[in-house]
Amino acid sequence: MLTKDEVLNILDSISLACERLEAVLGTGIETGSVSKATLTNFNRIKNLNLEADYEDLRELLDYSYESFKNLTNSSVYKFFRNLLAKIYDYTNLDTFLTENDARVFENIKNMYLKISRGYVISPTNVLPPPLSNMGTYTISGSIGIFLDGDAIDTSKYGKAFLKLKTTSNIGSNDLILTITCKKIDNTTENKQVTIPGNTTQNTEFNIGNGTTDMYIDITNITHSGGNDGDSIQCFSIYERIKSE
Repeated sequence: MLTKDEVLNILDSISLACERLEAVLGTGIETGSVSKATLTNFNRIKNLNLEADYEDLRELLDYSYESFKNLTNSSVYKFFRNLLAKIYDYTNLDTFLTENDARVFENIKNMYLKISRGYVISPTNVLPPPLSNMGTYTISGSIGIFLDGDAIDTSKYGKAFLKLKTTSNIGSNDLILTITCKKIDNTTENKQVTIPGNTTQNTEFNIGNGTTDMYIDITNITHSGGNDGDSIQCFSIYERIKSE
């Protein structure tokens, strides 16, 4: 059987290749794209004056339109159909991902749906796109103010690594934050993050250990120490970067 890393490496490579192909193929309107060239050809043939050769013209139109449709980014999955199907069948992929606590990029899930409605990837097994604001916290007059932000949509995606960044220069006192994080099973746990005094703006810190602690939401933040005017923002990141 394939290992977790082997499966993810193969699927990540396909995901990256799909992105590259989509950029080249386009949707028919992008200057320089393959699909725009084929659509231009279709329109050229459509404007031919071949009334006496209607049957031939119809075939020319059919074939040129077929070329256009097959060379748009909506047809990218066809390049990988057999390989993706084999991987799914060989590993029982959705179950494999669940058992290995693994997630694939969203375009892999979408390609599987286009291949077959039986090739389903559960939402928990799909990498969520990064969220830039999952909550902010500011100290004003010694009072901490938590403003809730976005949460991961668990009807579409699984859990993610969370981080925070300073949105102000931190004063001379250490700022100790207790962050209440929601897990994929909807239970919560607190994670403590200590930001040293005099930390500069836009410095980033992991929420949790950065390797196994993964969450879908932040529901509250409290603090000790800190300085008036200290502020932070929480966000999520991709679990990993695509590679060839």
